[in-house]
Amino acid sequence: MRKKLIGIVLSLLILVGAGVPIVKQRMDAKKPDSGVETPTKPVVIEETPKPEPKPQPEPTDHIKDVISQHEDDIYNDPEVIDKTYPVNLIPPYKVNGVTESNEYTTPEGGVAWSTRYGSDASIDDITAFYSQLIGEGVQVADVENGGKRISGQVTDYNVDIIVSPNNPERTGLNFATSVSMAVEEI
Repeated sequence: MRKKLIGIVLSLLILVGAGVPIVKQRMDAKKPDSGVETPTKPVVIEETPKPEPKPQPEPTDHIKDVISQHEDDIYNDPEVIDKTYPVNLIPPYKVNGVTESNEYTTPEGGVAWSTRYGSDASIDDITAFYSQLIGEGVQVADVENGGKRISGQVTDYNVDIIVSPNNPERTGLNFATSVSMAVEEI
């Protein structure tokens, strides 16, 4: 008797459960379609004006000395390097080819630059140059694949540079070293 009662209850639950979607579909089908679309408000996206870079400060005597010691290895092609990039303070070094040089707006609304280039100089040579340029407060850390991350502050800019062995299959460039620079106004 108990088994019959449980069987009947389960059968009723199954029938009721299956019947609910069918009834809902029939009710939805009976709703009149007015054929009139409900108007929607257009979405207005307000564009935030792009911030202008601050005037670049004059290089300190330390920066002038480091750059003058490596003058022949400094890269400053205004047709390739972003025109607002602070090349007089944080110049690309021993460049064989530039793959990117852009100014962009940070999520906080500040101004920053991204520069990527290839070089035939060694990781140690490029690391030594930027470490000397940043000077006091420079941080150098190992990264994967035998590369280095150099970070610190140069006058009014935070600098983050990754120097790593180039992977020609990934970059399409035939250089020994790949350099990725991020420079942000403080």
